Amino acid sequence: MYKKLYFILLLLVLFALSLSAQMKVLFVDDSADEFGNAELIASAIGALGYEYDYFNAVDSAESPSDLLMKNYDLVIWSTSTLGNGLQFWNGADEDNAKIKAYLNSGGKLWLSGNDFLFDKYGPPPYTFAEGEFMYDYAGIKSYDAQSYGSDGSIGLPSAIPAPEARVEGLDTLTWVFSTLWWADAVTPLDSASTVYLMEGETGYPLKGSVCGTLNSNDTFEVMTYFFDLSLISNLENLMGAMEPVLAYFNGPVSSLSHTKPYNHELLVYPSPASPGQQINLKFGNATEDGNHVLKLLDGNGRVIMQKPVNFSGQKSEVDLLVGLPSGTYFLHVDGVSTISKIVITK
Repeated sequence: MYKKLYFILLLLVLFALSLSAQMKVLFVDDSADEFGNAELIASAIGALGYEYDYFNAVDSAESPSDLLMKNYDLVIWSTSTLGNGLQFWNGADEDNAKIKAYLNSGGKLWLSGNDFLFDKYGPPPYTFAEGEFMYDYAGIKSYDAQSYGSDGSIGLPSAIPAPEARVEGLDTLTWVFSTLWWADAVTPLDSASTVYLMEGETGYPLKGSVCGTLNSNDTFEVMTYFFDLSLISNLENLMGAMEPVLAYFNGPVSSLSHTKPYNHELLVYPSPASPGQQINLKFGNATEDGNHVLKLLDGNGRVIMQKPVNFSGQKSEVDLLVGLPSGTYFLHVDGVSTISKIVITK
């Protein structure tokens, strides 16, 4: 009797641990842009406390294999703003068999970008049919319009969570620009759910159009944002937009075990700081001692300064603030999945 109760208790503990395990993420950079857009999204993943590996599909000239992707609980695929020769379409404007194999094995995918539909299908409209990736996996019936290209050269002012969105805690999204160009409007299948809707003033031609979807069945799950995540208004808002989606995919997660502990807190002080004041950086994990490249980003996520820095005994003093105007900035250390905010006052 006691052995049976012990066995049941052990199963319950193991089940609880599997539910609380943090998911492992593969981030795929398929952007080929020169603005650090994909890197910004990756930094936000780390800043939110998720372990991720970075796969550069552009430099590799191929997409990750399904065997590689199967090692992860979630694949986040960013095509950013360059709709040309994307590895998402196998670099040849064709459905990617490796992505299909990954999803057919129980995979989860979060795809985002402005022009991944344009890369394969050109300007809208286009109607999808059974047997095509966007129909079978993304759950999209048609590619209807593009902001700026189809709305009288206005661009998308904002995007709002759909009332029926299955992800809780989503924010209204605005952009680093006054409006967002080339975001796609689509019509999902009845089996898919809407996540985001295009929003604008009364009379905006694309107001109410779908620009974010979620399609799932007993095997796979595909979240598709038909806009570039990295163009959200600033880094804090980007993290706010990503956090509920990552939380959605994180529970429950698979029983994949991490190969290393995740404790990459980067402490920055003093903050607020004054222009010209020296700041101190300290890792919360001594294993990160050594040579790194530190990047300073502005509030829109643009890299405005970078320099080598050596951490010894978890601590380093860095002079980054000379000549910078007051405002909010972010620090990112290459090779470390973290990002920290620093405020400079007058």
